[in-house]
Amino acid sequence: MTRTCFVVNPHAGKGKGRAVGKFLEQILARDKPGSDIVYTEGRGEAGRLAAESDAEIVVAVGGDGTINEMVNGIAGSRKILGIVPSGSGNDSIKSLKISPDPEKALETIRQRSILSVDLGWIEWKGVSGGGTRWFFNGAGIGFDAAVADRVAGIRTLRGTLLYMAAVLLALREFRPPDLRVSVDGAERLRQPMLLVAIGNGPCAGGGFFLTPGARVDDGVLDVCAITAMPAWQILRLIPKVMRAAHGGTPGIMLTSGKGVTVSSGKAFPVHTDGEVVCTDAESVSIRIHPASIRVIVPGPTTTKRERIPA
Repeated sequence: MTRTCFVVNPHAGKGKGRAVGKFLEQILARDKPGSDIVYTEGRGEAGRLAAESDAEIVVAVGGDGTINEMVNGIAGSRKILGIVPSGSGNDSIKSLKISPDPEKALETIRQRSILSVDLGWIEWKGVSGGGTRWFFNGAGIGFDAAVADRVAGIRTLRGTLLYMAAVLLALREFRPPDLRVSVDGAERLRQPMLLVAIGNGPCAGGGFFLTPGARVDDGVLDVCAITAMPAWQILRLIPKVMRAAHGGTPGIMLTSGKGVTVSSGKAFPVHTDGEVVCTDAESVSIRIHPASIRVIVPGPTTTKRERIPA
């Protein structure tokens, strides 16, 4: 029997994770032998619990940050990732067509159709040191990282409203840094930038399709670079980005590649999958690692997918 471990982040989605975890306890106690449920107690716990579990399938019950932690715990292993979303933004599931409804997502886990998915690898160096990390959905430099930082401090909102409130708060303080942006070794931009978004998936920030052409299994990263602009222009741009209609807009570069580097003489913030990893980076290097993790997704087995037995 293939064993499954559900790793629940009770704080995901401003507490939604705990409710989804209790729902899963009831369902699994009734009809799912061979499954365990464990709860995280703090940041970083999901990755450790997933790595230490002896289950073949580890299921992230949380948001994009929980998925990120678990990816960093199991990347390079043979473990298979499942997702039951319960976060605020749930951007990662949009590229996988996983339902935001916990019961439907659980049914996807039962079907056990799996897809080999690309992962991004980021390395940063900054004033306070450096680091490395895998990311699943995307990474961001500049304004979107400043927004992610604000999201963490807002306790009462969820979904798109949460991210819109964070955008308005970040607008008051953010100062665009001069960035040098290179894609696959060729310099593409050197000027004040609002943001540089690197997408393995198309959507970030709870509904902003910054990299609408991104696919999790195409072996490339998509890039959206937006030059510095006044606040009123940013506010006018937001509806376009939410409709994935910002291509061709002056001041926006959409491109793709296998590697991206960003550097500056001024410190800038960086996020991975919506979690801020550095607030004072001076250089960032990002590259794609194709087909690096197996993920349970909806739909029948195809040439790109396989099925594992129950």
